[in-house]
Amino acid sequence: MIRTADTTERDGRPLSVLPPTLTEPKPGSAATFLYRTAAFVARPESTESCLAAIDALVRHAACHEPRTAFIGSFQDAADPSSFLLILVFEDVAAERAHDRSPARQRFEKEIDALSVVGLRRRAWRPGAGL
Repeated sequence: MIRTADTTERDGRPLSVLPPTLTEPKPGSAATFLYRTAAFVARPESTESCLAAIDALVRHAACHEPRTAFIGSFQDAADPSSFLLILVFEDVAAERAHDRSPARQRFEKEIDALSVVGLRRRAWRPGAGL
């Protein structure tokens, strides 16, 4: 299914808020940003509900988390029940604000109920070229 991107604005810039969602990188050194991923596999009957939960989380981050520099969600082309979220935070405080947000907490509870195994979260550091 192809989804059409809605747009809203943050800091006067248009922002796509439907998966896959990308925001413009913020200025600054890549080494100072915090890079995170969250992956999960939805139950086959729950894929659409998972897409809705992702959409709600991304919309919240786009509108209420100005220091979330990047948020993207991707659905595996070979296995549409597999999802990957990529988040980039400007600093530790931005990550904490995201983790403490009601939208993030609601998202995790929804995904835990809709997935085969709950979110697998990982932290990353920049590699070559960043």
